[in-house]
Amino acid sequence: MKFRRAQSIYITIQNEEICIQNFLKNKIISVTLQEFSLILAMEHWVDVEHLAKVLNGKITEEDIINIIYKLIVCGVILTEETQEEDVHYQENWDWGLKAGAYHFALKNTQFLTPNSEGMREFADQIAQKTVEDPSPVLFSLNKNKYDKVYAYTVPDFDKGIFKTIKRRRTIRHFDVERPVSQVDLTTCLYAGLGILKFKSIRPMGEMPFKMTPSGGGRNPFDAYVQCRNISGLPNGLYHYSAVEHSLGLVNDQNSPTPAAILAEQLWIDEAALVVFLVANFDRTMWKYAHPVGYKAIMIEAGHIAQNIILAANELGFYGSPTAAVTSSRFEEMMQEKNMNKSCVYAIALGYALENAEELV
Repeated sequence: MKFRRAQSIYITIQNEEICIQNFLKNKIISVTLQEFSLILAMEHWVDVEHLAKVLNGKITEEDIINIIYKLIVCGVILTEETQEEDVHYQENWDWGLKAGAYHFALKNTQFLTPNSEGMREFADQIAQKTVEDPSPVLFSLNKNKYDKVYAYTVPDFDKGIFKTIKRRRTIRHFDVERPVSQVDLTTCLYAGLGILKFKSIRPMGEMPFKMTPSGGGRNPFDAYVQCRNISGLPNGLYHYSAVEHSLGLVNDQNSPTPAAILAEQLWIDEAALVVFLVANFDRTMWKYAHPVGYKAIMIEAGHIAQNIILAANELGFYGSPTAAVTSSRFEEMMQEKNMNKSCVYAIALGYALENAEELV
């Protein structure tokens, strides 16, 4: 049997220990210098006999086998039977190690759940930190910093689009007795993702034009909508086609609740619907090989979400965003697992419960 080290690993020094993490597996292990030297010798496919020769007999073949087994379990070392995901990463992820480590290591973050011991400890830590190391000021001033400061009258935010912008707030108590109409649902989706027209741009051809900016015009996002209280529409997960302005039923079976996907935030289950923004990295990678393309996609999610939320506000209901997505649970509901597609943001939408507190 032959072995090689995974390409999806990075190495750090923590507390005087060598730590290696396979970010595709989200597993980390500390290794000895002896084990590290063995890993370095496995850039290409090698067998135990070859490793023993490279290491000049400093490690017995029996010890090499034991070390390799430990490293295979953590995904640091691969066999031909366990290399599939790593090969797919090498062939399809164009943005390199830094962006890959950031993205994949965070895909299935274990979030603190409400009312858990971990959340209570976190709240205590913040309370203590507020006393010992107060928060930095959450705004900045020009006064007393610059010699010339030009002051202006605050605009009238009670007219036109500004009235809607002013009304934008997050809530966490939705009215479960009040459904959202299909027209209002699709209006919000169109505001965020709808394609207004196509324009021929050389040499790339027909490019989609939307109401939100998109880096290089690559339009990397699709929306999947988990409908739970939409007038006349069966519950289920739907895909929104931005060019057809249509909903396609993806899954109407036993799907996880929105809260199960979004860090057990139980208030989300009261929403009439949840929009999941799913990035298709291939669309942006095709044009931009530099990992700054990844950053542009994350920023674009905010553009889209803001339009969706403002449209909801204009129609009389609310949108509350969250980035606390457990990707594996969403992929299970979407019935698709693709390394270059990922849900990065979600917006819960619905009418506010009477007297619901408005948050930031």
